[in-house]
Amino acid sequence: MIILTYIVSLIGICDAYITFGPTRHAQSPIFRQVQSSTQRIQGVSFGSSSAHLKLSASSLDIDRSVTTIPDTSTPLSSRTFAGQIEQALLQRFKPSSISRILQSWRLLDKDYEHREFVGNQQPLPATDPSTSRCYQHAPSFVPGLKAVAWWDNVNEFPWATSLSKSHKAIRDEFLSVISNPEKLQEGNNIWAGALTTDAASYGEGWKTLVLLNRGQWDEANANLFPVTSRA
Repeated sequence: MIILTYIVSLIGICDAYITFGPTRHAQSPIFRQVQSSTQRIQGVSFGSSSAHLKLSASSLDIDRSVTTIPDTSTPLSSRTFAGQIEQALLQRFKPSSISRILQSWRLLDKDYEHREFVGNQQPLPATDPSTSRCYQHAPSFVPGLKAVAWWDNVNEFPWATSLSKSHKAIRDEFLSVISNPEKLQEGNNIWAGALTTDAASYGEGWKTLVLLNRGQWDEANANLFPVTSRA
């Protein structure tokens, strides 16, 4: 878990993944199934060799509703806070380079929550919406992002290709640094717990060693891992 957390912190998965629900992982299709089943357990009996769980039929029910993306062609009013943020973005970036960001921001201003069947986007497509559990629920929706549960093909992202080619060097540097407690003391918030409620949704016991967070490098930690930072 330590190595995985380190790599997750490095590549910024927390910022780049598809949002499946209000607390991201907490509303993913898989989590919802487990949570729903857990909440509807009617009885548990343990025998000498097995455990028997009696679940209600409704434990497999999920929300299969879908939504239609509303029109976002109208700029937000500059008299509103959201409109002022939009204007600030347009002053700094070309509209063509942030078109999806603007659309997402306007959808958020409308309190839009996106629901869509995404089974056909998976590496092994699920084509029957009536039986598949591949439904996306995204309160903060960015149009055009592919909703895939797991990305196996690193070639789809140039930065991921670079990391993949350097994985042995990254691993060796990581193992070398964490084996030296004195060296780790030079870092910043090494193995810190969740700093926000949102981060806490990953689960109990998660720790982080942040190199790059929301586009900002942690210089102290990056100096501890120069090979990884260059990769």
